Amino acid sequence: MTNFSSYSRLRRVTAYCFRFAKNSALAIPGCDELPLIAFDLPKIPRYPVMIVLQAPLPQITKSKPLKPSSKLSSLNLFLDSSGIIRVGGRLSNSQFAYDKKHPIILSGKHHLSKLIVTHEHLRLLHAGPQLLLSSLRDKFWIIAGRNIVKKVVHDCIRCLRFSPQSEKGCT
Repeated sequence: MTNFSSYSRLRRVTAYCFRFAKNSALAIPGCDELPLIAFDLPKIPRYPVMIVLQAPLPQITKSKPLKPSSKLSSLNLFLDSSGIIRVGGRLSNSQFAYDKKHPIILSGKHHLSKLIVTHEHLRLLHAGPQLLLSSLRDKFWIIAGRNIVKKVVHDCIRCLRFSPQSEKGCT
């Protein structure tokens, strides 16, 4: 994961790998040379999440729930049918989409989380921390998300250039 500098490149490489595996199983010659189409990309975001995020988060199974003293116990975590750890709660009774009701939980310390936050920051045209965090929580719940969002916005060169601070003491 640390070999990738952008989330979109990670998604494209993952899409090519899945297409190669599928075409190898079907033994269709020449299909790997075609460019990716928009149909290939929407199903990709959860595969890097599934591969990476099982290690830094506590292992949850149906027979072994979280300890009540854990910081994550208030999130009502559960394991969905595809093996992804999601946030539960009162939103399950709402009419929102499944991903918005039960966002995927991510570790804030992982490189993938930073890639996703940076990608969303650029997609929202250099949005501020509050809008960025709100938009991210439609799909992902990042542990210590406010800290990583503030860091990405603070480290953004374009945001720094276009919101200059006046020097104090000069009149």
